[in-house]
Amino acid sequence: MNFTNLSNTFSIFGNFAVFDDDNMNIIHKIFSDCNIALNQENNQANHSGKVMIITDNKKHNTIFLRPNRLDVQVAGSIKENKAIILNMVNDIYKAFSQLFKESLGTRIAFVTNFFVFDDDEEKIKTIGKQINLISGDIKELTLRTNQITNVLNEDTNLVFSINNIRIADNRDPNNKRKALMLTFDINTLGQNNDERFDLHELNNYYDAFFDLAYQKIEELNYL
Repeated sequence: MNFTNLSNTFSIFGNFAVFDDDNMNIIHKIFSDCNIALNQENNQANHSGKVMIITDNKKHNTIFLRPNRLDVQVAGSIKENKAIILNMVNDIYKAFSQLFKESLGTRIAFVTNFFVFDDDEEKIKTIGKQINLISGDIKELTLRTNQITNVLNEDTNLVFSINNIRIADNRDPNNKRKALMLTFDINTLGQNNDERFDLHELNNYYDAFFDLAYQKIEELNYL
């Protein structure tokens, strides 16, 4: 199988953003080449309801800044671009450290999505048989597993899910083909609320999370 990376999201949770005039001015200076919007959202975890969205069309990333978390969403790429992606994300976090000099995160996460076209449903059958859950003809496959692992001395959730989707073919955007979506959500346990993640020192964690996801996807590529 040949899975294609669709998107990658790097997150840190904590007490960060205050949308006051001083911070807004700094953000506009740091990201002067980007599109910046301050919106309202209905999200119970975001008590203020405010979310700042910073879009960099040149580097193909989008930043979502909320008072309780900072997300950097990067367009899909290939494994060989790992260093480029991680350096870009690291630079973004370092830039925000100018605002949140005393702030440490309580939790970090990495979510990556892959897909593979499956018009004839052969890939569903192969995966279903490999995990010894299903035999015979398979038309749909939805699966979610969560295992606890240790990454750099952090107890970490490794959540893996498979879902059926339809996705447009670049050669024919109006044609939505059958596909499998594979998602890896790798995140430190929410029970540990200690402030311990420095915005300057996240690269090693994300490097390990990235490798863990690609190790799993390469195992499926060999099926």
